[in-house]
Amino acid sequence: MSHAETSRSPQRSLRTAPALAGSAETSTLEMRLPRVERVSPHLLRVYTSEATVGFVERVGPVFVALAGERYDRAVEVGQYRELEPAAQKVFAQVD
Repeated sequence: MSHAETSRSPQRSLRTAPALAGSAETSTLEMRLPRVERVSPHLLRVYTSEATVGFVERVGPVFVALAGERYDRAVEVGQYRELEPAAQKVFAQVD
């Protein structure tokens, strides 16, 4: 093994350390997410322990965030390319 190969090993381990720390932070953030339940293949209900706060509907490549307790009266509050920000937006409307 050359000296160059030996000196690379510590650098690789240093690069993985932040990734491990980041994954611990990610799991902490996931615990704060609102609860989401699939209602149908393209519709998810966002709820707290008390009540339904809205819905996220998948329309093609877009997740449409809908705030409101009832789907037929829910109001669109945003469109996102990923589920998590759409659910967060619905959850933010609870105030």
